Amino acid sequence: MNFENKPIDKDTPSAQDTTPGQKIPPGQDTPPGQDIPSEKNNPPGHDSVIRPAARMELLPEYVFGRLNAEKQRRRAAGIDIIDFGMGNPDMPASSNTVDKIHQVLDDEKAHRYSRAIGIPHLLRAVADHYKSGYGVDLDSETEIITTIGSKEGLSHLSLALLGPGDRCV
Repeated sequence: MNFENKPIDKDTPSAQDTTPGQKIPPGQDTPPGQDIPSEKNNPPGHDSVIRPAARMELLPEYVFGRLNAEKQRRRAAGIDIIDFGMGNPDMPASSNTVDKIHQVLDDEKAHRYSRAIGIPHLLRAVADHYKSGYGVDLDSETEIITTIGSKEGLSHLSLALLGPGDRCV
């Protein structure tokens, strides 16, 4: 099979059968009535396109993707853009930061995965920060975790605490 990564054509039946807000029964990837490709529909050697699950149509556009596209469009039009976004430094890291990175990279113990909830001395530093900055006592082993980013942390928190029908404000 030839797998191509192409956007779904909005005029195809699979796109028409899925409308924003449409309920998809539990355990089903596609809305009722939508054909699911099978081997008999796509025999071996027959070119086909892998289409995302219908539930993907229910997701809103990624806001930062839209903002980045708009920034790129305006820059291409010659408009000077000042980007205050995170993750786009406009100067190199300080020499002491670069030196510390080299030091850590030279340490063989640094070449493995850390604990999923965070490394102990980082967790203790977070607890110390909350104690000195806000007067809040936190147990670094049971009340603090680290995540790879705020979106990951908030989405996992929601998955852990919210169930079907729950509302969150």
